[in-house]
Amino acid sequence: MLYSEMGLRSYINGQILYRINYDQCTCKNLIMARGDEFLDRQRMDLENKILDLEQEKRREETAFFRDISFLNKDLRFARIEALEEKQKQALCLNMEATI
Repeated sequence: MLYSEMGLRSYINGQILYRINYDQCTCKNLIMARGDEFLDRQRMDLENKILDLEQEKRREETAFFRDISFLNKDLRFARIEALEEKQKQALCLNMEATI
């Protein structure tokens, strides 16, 4: 279940980053279409939008890292519990064999 959540979170991360990159490209294309000689309000708004999208991308990457870290932590705990159960079971089987 944890592997599935990690895969889903990774997929969502890829989709979000793809859309952010797409939006950045759209803004850059609009800037290029207007030409380099213009430094008007619209160009400044588009430049600011690109910077905002870059910030959003960094926030998503940070959130992705945090989410995956929590899932990895849960996975480690689940593996430890499974190992402890196997050890207890082996110990009980060894005790029954000696009795």
